[in-house]
Amino acid sequence: MKKCAVMLFFFLTLVFTANAQSVDDILKKYYDALGGLEKLQSVKTIMQEGVFSTALAEVELQITIKKKRPNKWISTMEIQGQKIIQAYDGTVAWMQNPMLGMVRPTALTGEQAEQVIRQANFDGDLVSYKNNGTKIQLEGSESFEGVDCYKLRAIRIDSQQVIFYIDKQSQLLIGTEVPVNTPQAKSTVIIRLGDYEEIDGLLYPHSLEILGAQKMDFVFDDIQINIDIPDATFAMPSAK
Repeated sequence: MKKCAVMLFFFLTLVFTANAQSVDDILKKYYDALGGLEKLQSVKTIMQEGVFSTALAEVELQITIKKKRPNKWISTMEIQGQKIIQAYDGTVAWMQNPMLGMVRPTALTGEQAEQVIRQANFDGDLVSYKNNGTKIQLEGSESFEGVDCYKLRAIRIDSQQVIFYIDKQSQLLIGTEVPVNTPQAKSTVIIRLGDYEEIDGLLYPHSLEILGAQKMDFVFDDIQINIDIPDATFAMPSAK
């Protein structure tokens, strides 16, 4: 019995180690495909400009997203002369959305705040995941939109789980499944990433297609990295 227990211990250890090595090997290829982990971690700011469209709107809306390491983020969208803003300054998540009656900047709480804060994670779930307290499991291979992919499950420190699909051929991330909780229901949003283009030696997706309660498309025609973005950009303005 003791011998069997020892053998079982070593078997489980080998399985766990092999899985961990497989995850790290897949992610290393992913980092290399993007331009290298060291170069990814050298990026301090990102600005993305483009258009947002949805089946509910007949026009394309201009959108600008700015991020600053380690966890500052702001999204500004213009519609009918008004601005819809979501942001996190590293301490406070806030929103200004006249379409929802938020004519003044308003601090967010609960799930709304958490969703904005997750957006502010500069490197996301896959880069330096161990430093973020995220656990990643390899769940084998699976087809995503007809493409043979590695399927990775990320378990965030807040217990939220996200699925990532990395194309086995290009080694690039092409799909994500994200759980979304609303007061009405819980659902899963599918994100398709594409049109990778090189920006200063790194590859960034220039198109995102989001499939949830409604279909949304983001197309970025300008992405800049390591430009000066003052901290004040992300701060919630004082109510007037």
